[in-house]
Amino acid sequence: MTHRSCRLAVPGVSIVPGVSIILGVSIVLLLLAAGAVQPARAQPGITASPHGPSESADGIADVPAGPATLRGRVVHTSREGAGADLTVALFALAADGRPGVRRVQSGSTGEFEFDRISNDPETVYLLGVRYGEIPFSLRTTFEAGEIERTIVLEIDGLEFGAVEMRIDRGCSGARISEAHSLRNPSEFVFFVPAQERDERPPIARVPLPAGASLFSSTGTTLDEGIDLRDGEVLFWGPLHPGTQQLRFTYSLPARDHRVEVIHAFPSGAQDVRVLTFGDGAAPQGDGLRPSDPVAVAGLSYAAVTSGPVAPGGEIAFSLELASFANNASRFELRSATMWLELDDAALDVREQFELVVTGDEPLRSNSDAPLLCLPLPQGAEGVRFSGDAFSMGIQPDPTGGIALRGPIPAGSSSFALSYLLRSGSGRVRFAREFPTGLSLLSIYIADTGVLTETDRLHRRRPLRTADRSYIHLEAYQVDPGETVAVDIESLPVAQPLPRLASAGFVVITALVAGLFLTAPLRSPREPDETAIAPTTTTAAELALVYAAIRDLEDDYETGKISAEDHSTMRSELRRRAGELLRLERAAAATPAATTSQVKVCSDCGAHTPPDARFCSQCGAKIGDPVGDGERAG
Repeated sequence: MTHRSCRLAVPGVSIVPGVSIILGVSIVLLLLAAGAVQPARAQPGITASPHGPSESADGIADVPAGPATLRGRVVHTSREGAGADLTVALFALAADGRPGVRRVQSGSTGEFEFDRISNDPETVYLLGVRYGEIPFSLRTTFEAGEIERTIVLEIDGLEFGAVEMRIDRGCSGARISEAHSLRNPSEFVFFVPAQERDERPPIARVPLPAGASLFSSTGTTLDEGIDLRDGEVLFWGPLHPGTQQLRFTYSLPARDHRVEVIHAFPSGAQDVRVLTFGDGAAPQGDGLRPSDPVAVAGLSYAAVTSGPVAPGGEIAFSLELASFANNASRFELRSATMWLELDDAALDVREQFELVVTGDEPLRSNSDAPLLCLPLPQGAEGVRFSGDAFSMGIQPDPTGGIALRGPIPAGSSSFALSYLLRSGSGRVRFAREFPTGLSLLSIYIADTGVLTETDRLHRRRPLRTADRSYIHLEAYQVDPGETVAVDIESLPVAQPLPRLASAGFVVITALVAGLFLTAPLRSPREPDETAIAPTTTTAAELALVYAAIRDLEDDYETGKISAEDHSTMRSELRRRAGELLRLERAAAATPAATTSQVKVCSDCGAHTPPDARFCSQCGAKIGDPVGDGERAG
């Protein structure tokens, strides 16, 4: 008698690997023994691995021994030979409740056999096999006196449908977008958790062609389960019942304006369709035949198809990439603003570009070639784009730059991007080139203690924001292909003085200030100091006022004081400078007093100005000035 497997429909059940084998086997066998379920697909957690016919597995003893033989065959419903070399597990639950398990490998045609097993009608057997991460099972028992039984274990598994490869020309290579149709025929959701992905196989794997770079997954809900390892795209789920699209893109470089593609399909494909822009050259390869054209984003693409690809098969083709020129008749790259911040590890770069398109209609390329190819600095990492950039069809290019494909709306629009440049030594050279030229380039560098050097850019007034200051550099009319560069280097951090040296410096400064302030009290004036003291004092104070004005302007330029405070303080300093200038000029115009004009107090002998009427020391009335050699006694 031959028995066939059937599926168990349990809504909401998710296939989540990692459930204990012992627990899964016990639960399933208990349910089967109690008649709670009918012959069914295996439950989550039943995992097969090769063992000999009499070995125990995972701590569970061998199935009960006896004179019977259970043989069968694993058959795929639509793929011949798919049942070969699979691990088939036989679970048994004896009448006394003791479980047992045995595993064997299926043969080249899917055949398998379990011999010397019990034919007790009270023993319930469950055969299980996993195919394409989907478990299948069949429940069976022996009739009284039956010693041989044959079964067919049907599988269908994950189905790989049609594959679409769309090829768009880049700046010096091709950007390839792939869409793989995956069909989950079960009622379960298949998913491999991140912590188990090193031990378990993925739900699907797609090798990339040699030389592929700049991989990204886009446009589907499956992105969270897509990974790239060793040149292969691995899909871990979740994969829901029904058909879904696995989408991703990558770039291939061109050699002599030709792209070579060799693509393998380990799980096969119902059909592989290659799309190229309608006016471009068609792919050349064995087994490719023309198909109906396809419209993508308003552009017409020619199509060739390979037909079914067997598991493990591949397709190979080459594609000529004609040269192109930027469509500059309606397009202008008007300005670029760049914000840079240097730390010990990297230079953080944020860029914003303003585009202008003349006319009333959006600008579209008349081919699949980009409207603009913008190179990025060598070594740029972690490139990110704004939403506006994606709406303009921006894509990474195999050269390491970016390609802008459009459509670009009429009028003025902008897009932004960001990236990192490594700078292990605290010094980095930032260089940019603009193929179409640029009317205005503005670069703002966070002033975190950096030194900048540049030949092309000129320095503007610093910019102050709420939390920091920026060095502002600018360049006008940057020519197409011209390189604009600036070297940025972190200045060494000033080390604080030792505590003893700081204290000594304070003491010395206090002593010098004290000596300066008490000098007039400690040394009497000489007769000729009266003429020169006002001029010397005025000049010294004027020099200090000038220095204060310069410091005030520097503080305002770097944003340390507000505009209101700057205006008030500058007015006061300028007023004082004017007064000092008038005093200095008056002193220079007045004849200097000599000793022959000096009056001497007859009571105390103090010298007084020639126009004094009373002594400033004792208050006595002053007589006429004394001449040379005379002195009141």
